[in-house]
Amino acid sequence: MPSDHVQQSRTRVVLLIGTLERGGGEGQLVALATGLDRARYDVRVCCLTSAGPLAEPLQSADIPTDVLGWHGFPVFAGLGAVRGVVSLLGVLNRLRRYFRQHRPHIVQGQLFWAYVLGALAAVPAGVAVMIGCRRSLPIFKGGNARHLWLEQLANRVTTLVVANSATVRATAIETEGLPADKVITIHNGVTVPAPADAAQVAATRASLAVAPDAAVVVCVANLIEYKGHRDLLTAWADVRQRCPSAVLWLVGDGVERRAVAHAAEAVGGVHVLGSRADVQLLLASAALLVQASHQEGLPNAVLEGMAAGLPVVATNVGGTAELVVDGETGLLVAPRDPARLASAITTLLEDADARARMGRAARERVRASFSMTHMVSRYEQLYDRLLTEGGH
Repeated sequence: MPSDHVQQSRTRVVLLIGTLERGGGEGQLVALATGLDRARYDVRVCCLTSAGPLAEPLQSADIPTDVLGWHGFPVFAGLGAVRGVVSLLGVLNRLRRYFRQHRPHIVQGQLFWAYVLGALAAVPAGVAVMIGCRRSLPIFKGGNARHLWLEQLANRVTTLVVANSATVRATAIETEGLPADKVITIHNGVTVPAPADAAQVAATRASLAVAPDAAVVVCVANLIEYKGHRDLLTAWADVRQRCPSAVLWLVGDGVERRAVAHAAEAVGGVHVLGSRADVQLLLASAALLVQASHQEGLPNAVLEGMAAGLPVVATNVGGTAELVVDGETGLLVAPRDPARLASAITTLLEDADARARMGRAARERVRASFSMTHMVSRYEQLYDRLLTEGGH
């Protein structure tokens, strides 16, 4: 452990998020927390609502993880408006006390409520640098006047906004009215895994009743409407006409699970696996990764598939084209077009040489441009620059 003097000289960073349930933004925060140089940065993670399974790697790395236990606003109508104001003031007061207790030099808010509430509480707590992260397109806000007003208020006191793709950056500038010099891009990062053990891969496929010679297509995405699972299942019916032995794995959970499972039964050749802790092994057991989303910021699942050496068939939305080079590391298709999605999947399933070539290129692209080491280094440089510019 570092000495007391070293601890005092390190930059104190609080990474703020809603929960540590499995998700792209949550996973990226955990990777950043565990990747930062502990000799230079004193890191802790604060969850607004609750922890979750992703707290485990933080605990293993001896990174303090705190939970505030805030559960959002009540219904904001009638007397609920009063309760909403009380809830807002309560969580802001808790955050302010938390920041004063731990005295961070930098607070970084990941996802909407973290970057909004974090900024509003950081000012009275005297935090030097407040960073807000944009990790998706702003459709989720749905024009909610309260959300937009709070975001605008938070933006006034935020030091810098970090977007995870050029597309997300441009959208934040346009929709939030942010100055261009206040928004930068740091792409997500991923660790390139070691080759999977052949026996484990065989056991995984066998456990899911997949024949040794069957090609597996894997989709890793929460089961929510905009991830396009219904488009994918429509496409899969066409794929099965030409590749009857192919198998589709749907990895993830969400509100659409029952509907997706019902549709999958009608199509055939689909395994709805739910949330899994062994995603890396599932990727290693597959022939290609598919994503049918209607919108994305920068899809972590695509990055993870590329890192595992899989070619990718994906819809050309958000920052996906910043990852997938069409015709080189995979194939891009228009969203909401099951026929073209089916054609792209079938093209690769029928061409093992193309899959191998694109898979190798995908892995090398991740190594060169999207490694976890590269991402963490960019954040370390940013932290040092902002503190230096602020005279700290």
